[in-house]
Amino acid sequence: MMELHVYAPGPVDAGLLRDHVVRRAHSTLARFTDAIRRLSVRLEDENGPRGGVDKRCQVEIVGPDLATVVVEARADAWNRAIERALASARRAVRRRLARGRALTRGPLPLPE
Repeated sequence: MMELHVYAPGPVDAGLLRDHVVRRAHSTLARFTDAIRRLSVRLEDENGPRGGVDKRCQVEIVGPDLATVVVEARADAWNRAIERALASARRAVRRRLARGRALTRGPLPLPE
């Protein structure tokens, strides 16, 4: 079972943003829920009301076969930062799991 934590400090609309993160995380990472033990999403508005490309979303994933995966994305809007970070996390998890399967198969047999 995947444990999900969302951290949204500061003047962010925490309730709506948390709901959005939970929905997007579950749909984006659905096929990897057995491999993910803990998923933490940290949101930060770096410039506050000044605007700009300052919405930062950091995703940390921990699982028994993954070690720790940490990715982040920045954008001018929360939804774009969240989407980019979760998409990067999905790619990283897929790579780590594929690499683990390749290592457990052992070396290729030598031709005779």
